[in-house]
Parts: sequence; structure tokens; C-alpha cells
Amino acid sequence: MPDPHGDLKPPNEAEDLTGLTVGRFVVRRVLGVGGMGQVYGAEDPTLKRFVALKRMAPREQATAADRERLLREAQRASALNHPNIAAMYDVVEHNGELWLVMEYVEGETLGQRLKQPLAREEFFSIATQCCEALQAAHERQIIHGDIKPENIMLTPGGRVKILDFGVARRHWQGDACDAAQTMDDVLVTTSGTPAYTAPEVLLQRPDDGRSDLFSLGLVMYEMLGGDHPFQSDSLATTAAKVVHEQPKALTNVPAPLAQIVTRLLAKNPDERYPTAAALLADLRSVERGGQVQVVRAGDGKRGSRRTLLLAGLGLVLLALVTVFAVRPLVRRRVPAGTKPQAELPATKILAVLPFPAAGSDAKFAALGQGLVDSVARKLENLTEDRPLEVISAKSLQDKAVSTPQEAARQFGANLALKIQLEPAGDLTRVSYSVLTPTGQAVQQDSVTVPATDAFAVEQNVAEGVVQALRLQLKPDEQLALKYQGTDHPDAYKYYLQARGYLMDYSKEENVENSTLMAREALKLDPTFGMAKAVLGESYWRRYSNTKQASFIGQAEEECKSAVSAGNSGSAGHVCLGWVNDGTGHTKEAIAEFQLALGLEPTNEDAAIGLAM
Repeated sequence: MPDPHGDLKPPNEAEDLTGLTVGRFVVRRVLGVGGMGQVYGAEDPTLKRFVALKRMAPREQATAADRERLLREAQRASALNHPNIAAMYDVVEHNGELWLVMEYVEGETLGQRLKQPLAREEFFSIATQCCEALQAAHERQIIHGDIKPENIMLTPGGRVKILDFGVARRHWQGDACDAAQTMDDVLVTTSGTPAYTAPEVLLQRPDDGRSDLFSLGLVMYEMLGGDHPFQSDSLATTAAKVVHEQPKALTNVPAPLAQIVTRLLAKNPDERYPTAAALLADLRSVERGGQVQVVRAGDGKRGSRRTLLLAGLGLVLLALVTVFAVRPLVRRRVPAGTKPQAELPATKILAVLPFPAAGSDAKFAALGQGLVDSVARKLENLTEDRPLEVISAKSLQDKAVSTPQEAARQFGANLALKIQLEPAGDLTRVSYSVLTPTGQAVQQDSVTVPATDAFAVEQNVAEGVVQALRLQLKPDEQLALKYQGTDHPDAYKYYLQARGYLMDYSKEENVENSTLMAREALKLDPTFGMAKAVLGESYWRRYSNTKQASFIGQAEEECKSAVSAGNSGSAGHVCLGWVNDGTGHTKEAIAEFQLALGLEPTNEDAAIGLAM
């Protein structure tokens, strides 16, 4: 059986203690020996299970302070209960020595698995499971300190188990590295594996969970490229390369995935992912065929600025601005007023929470869901060239995420937007809150408008959130934020309801209602291109659900009509892309998705469609 417990030397180099009883555990065989101690397989006669016993090396428990530290770290690690972390069961003392009792894991190490190439699916499975393990540990303020292929076990069922949490954590002898120390001096005081150790750790500077992410980045680089980027013939040379050299660019790897690894391997911890949750969000996005979601403060431009305003729309936009300027409304601020109650992060990762539809009638719930989706799309258009990322309500809904805390845990969000609607006779009260992961308000606001005025509902939410996020908009962005594609408020209300029903298009009833609402919108404004695009999408979803071929032609007709209308933005092209892709016209689908991205580079639907 492959050695399952770390970077161990052959068993014949460990002391044979077969038959020895340590506490209640009976040693049955040697598993190996590593830098921090010897590992044995042992039987637990009380619970009738096989465990791993680690006999800690003398240098790890030489002093009372060492033993206290070891016990403290083991105690913290024992609190970890996660399917991707090998459990810490107990610490026992035998003849004055501390032994750690840990979960025994069947399988092979990632180091052994990497002797053969990994399939794409296996890479993402291993990488995301490692992220989930680190996320769980870091949330409890536990750093691993020695993430490497030999500490990552793969069970026969494909589950990842990270070994040695609470065991491999480094401890320092002295202060931060100074100019008089050589790299060999530093390595003497470093308990981790230099080839997989972050630069700040090698230099004995303060470290945190981002150091584990650097190590995981090296593991991912090796999984994708086949080789370690800094490996050399000596520990000192390897460590020097980790500190000073940049890795060679990964080849034959999708650009978004290479971008993730590059960020993980940044020398400066501030330039890496802030949390394992943020990394996990990007990995899942790229796995689905999307782009990197999390944006780092100070990132360079992501592309040339798009032109959102289509030819011939200028006068319409100016007219809408005039209408908005004179529309009456009643605004009520919460007691905090416009002053932020919590500090804004420099890099804003905003999760738009799904509309809380419980208790609402179906049409009103659809209106709320459509409003949330529309606001999210408009905010997403503002992410280019800014340290802002928007996670759509649909993405959260697909993961059953409904709170700021869950959004932070699963997507790495550091802000959340909650939108609520309340009917009040002929009026509608719309409120929004920008919240931190703990639920503390950055800004809250509410406004009461005529129930028939869908324009005012969306405008006030979108503008209020922009103000809360302290975004400075260019003139064309200000116009685009106000643009609805029609000057008929009831048509826009039907459009929002049509969009809202499509938030869950797996239900045929929702798709049918979306079709009805889009038709109502077009009765009021036959030139409303975005409503044509939604109608086309609803027909396509009906075909996907029922396989009734007649819906294909209807979908294609409405999508083409949306493009011809000249005022649907990217929506018409995305709609056509779906139809072409689903009917086997791959070349045409690619062309439509590219046109959509040309109009709106941040359009997630187009990016995913292009990657499929």
C-alpha cells in the first residue's frame, strides 16, 4: 500500500515498534519516517478501527514550550471536522514522548498520482476540495504550514484528505530574517518544506492563510504543468528561487486558470487571493467555463472600454434622463442617513442576494426577481477597470445562498446587496441594504413610488447602490445606468416580470409565464428589443424543457428581431448564440457570443456560452 502520511522515507528507516502499546493503541506496522517524526499504523482495540500514530521527533518536543505548543496546535486541529481534512483524534504520552493519534487514510498521495497526467475533471475536483479544506481551517484561524503533494491524500473514491493539520505548523526561532542571515540560516529554523513554502515564511515574516494559498498555488502549478517551478538541486537554491524568481508561464492551460495560479504565486501576500473562499469562487467559475470573478485592487485594465450606447439611442437616453429628473417620489432614509455605517473594502466583491419571494404572490415575486437580476446586470457593467466584482443573484440562487454570511463563505463576497419590495395599495415601497458578511449595514435606503412606475423602482435602487459603493461614473455610464430600452413604464414592468420568471427556468410554468409577460410588454411597445430577447429566451427554454421543435423557430425569430431592433444591447446576440449552439450551428453561435462580448465585455452569459 502506498505510504499515506506525508513525505516519508521508506519504512525500513524507521524504528520497528510492532506490538508496542501506546496508550490503548497497539502498533501493527511502520508506515514511514518524515522530518517531523515517525508514523505507524496502529489498532484501536476499543473502537475497533485502524489509526495513524505519529511519534514526534525529539526536536519538536525538546522543551516545555515545544510540548505546550504541540498540544495547543493539536487541540485546535482536533476541532476541525471536515470531509477533506484527516481528523486529529487524540494526543497520548508514552515514556515521556508525545504521540499524535490521527485518522488513517487509505489511498495514494497526490505526489504519487502526479506521476501520470491529470484529466481536467480530476484537476478541478482535487483543487476545489483542497480549497474547501483550507477554507474550513482558516475560518478557525488554523494554518496548515506545509501544503504539498505528499500531504494531500486521494482516496479510492476520489476524495481529498489533507494530512497533518495542526502538526506541520511552523514555529520561529528569533525575529524576522535580516540581511546578515543566509538562506541556509533561514532553513534551519523553518519546519515546512522549502520547495512549497511561501516567501514571507522563508524570510520569517508574519504569515497567515495566504501563505497556505501560495503553497496550494505551487501544487496547482505542478498539477497543470507537470513540474515544480522552483525545484533545484539544493534546498537553499530552491528557497532562493521561491523568494526571488518568477515561475515560467504555464503553457497549454486556459488563460483564466493560468491567471488564478499566477495570482496565487505572487511574492507579496497582498497580491494573492485574500481567502480560500475567494479562490474557490474563481475555480468554480472557470470550471463552469466562465471567467475569473474576484478582482484585486490595483489590477491592470481588463480590456478596452466598451461602448454601451448603440447608434441612434442618444436622443432616447436624453429624453429618459429628462423624464427621470421630474418623476415624483417619496424617499425615507433609515436613521443612519447616507453616512456609511461600516467601512468599505478596497476591493469590493458584491453578492446580489436573491429576492426573498416567500409570502409574495407569483407575479409580485417575479417582479422582485426581475428587478434584482436587472440591477445586478447593470452593476456588472461597471466592473470593468474597477476593483469591483458582482456575483449575480442567479449564481447565488443555484447554490441555495441567501445570506451575506453564506455568500462570504461560498463565493468570497465581502459585501452583499439585499433588495426588498413591499406593495402598499397604489404605491410600492422599495428598499435596499448594502451589508458586510456579518450583516452590518454600509448603507440602507428606502423609497416609495407609484406602483405603476417600474422606472423609478429600478433607478433609485441602482443609483443608491452606486452611491453606497462610492463609484464615480462617467457620463456614458450614468446614461447606461438609467437606460431601460423603452419609454413605457408598464412595458418595463412586464419585462422585469418576464426576466424574473426565467430565474428558475427549470419549471415549465415559470417559462410559460415569462412568455406571457414578454408578450404583454411588446403589446405596449412593439419596438422594445430587450423584451424581444427575453421572449426569444423563453421560447428557447420551453424547447429545452419540452423538446417541442416548434419552439426553436419561434426562439430564433424573436432573437433575430431583438438584434434588428437595435436597442437590445448584448441580449439579442446572447439569445441567438444559445439557439445556434443548441441546434448545432457552432460557428454562428461563437460569432454571436463574440458580438455580445464586444458590446458588453462583462456579460457572463456570453462568456460562458463562448467557453462551452
